[in-house]
Amino acid sequence: MLSRLLSFRSLYLSLFILVCVSLRLLLSNVRETNSRYTKDKEQQQKWLKNGNEANGKRARDVVREELEEKENQLLNEQKTL
Repeated sequence: MLSRLLSFRSLYLSLFILVCVSLRLLLSNVRETNSRYTKDKEQQQKWLKNGNEANGKRARDVVREELEEKENQLLNEQKTL
């Protein structure tokens, strides 16, 4: 009876250690994945910000060019009058 109890105890202890190691690995993987996700999200936000700034600059350039063309047209019309 005592040997059975000791056997059960050692089995329980082995399972407990296995579960602890497995949980530790799982938590480590979750932390690593979360870290990579956070870095990727920050990089994505950075790209979006840079893209929006570039698009804004392009839009301002287009508007400026349109205004310059309109000004040139008006100057040409004024000269012909």
